[in-house]
Amino acid sequence: MWITRKSLEVLILSNILAYLKNRMKMPLRDFRTVDCEALLRLVVRKRDLSTRTLAHIKHLLSGIFRYALRTGFLNGVNPVRDAVLPKAKSPSETYAYSLAEVLTMIELLPEPARTLVQPGDPPALPGRQ
Repeated sequence: MWITRKSLEVLILSNILAYLKNRMKMPLRDFRTVDCEALLRLVVRKRDLSTRTLAHIKHLLSGIFRYALRTGFLNGVNPVRDAVLPKAKSPSETYAYSLAEVLTMIELLPEPARTLVQPGDPPALPGRQ
């Protein structure tokens, strides 16, 4: 039996919605913006996450509800869209690996992984002429 993209999307969405329903202890149709903000505040209390990570979580939730609305799983408005992010820690500095470090990591990979992750030759890669 072939699984179509649509049936796979429906299956994934129904599993995500069931998970959220179990975690939120309320039907998804009753989930409001105020509940989203409470959920995000709870995440901040339970985990030491940055504002950027919270924004990613909110974006994921919004996408899930947007898809549920579009496909008819839910009716109404997206409750996540107008939610305001709670105060959280500032994003930390990120580190970008140098080309030499990336190449060293690739050298350490066993085959066939090494061949699969070979970098291309993008013209804007720093340090390359």
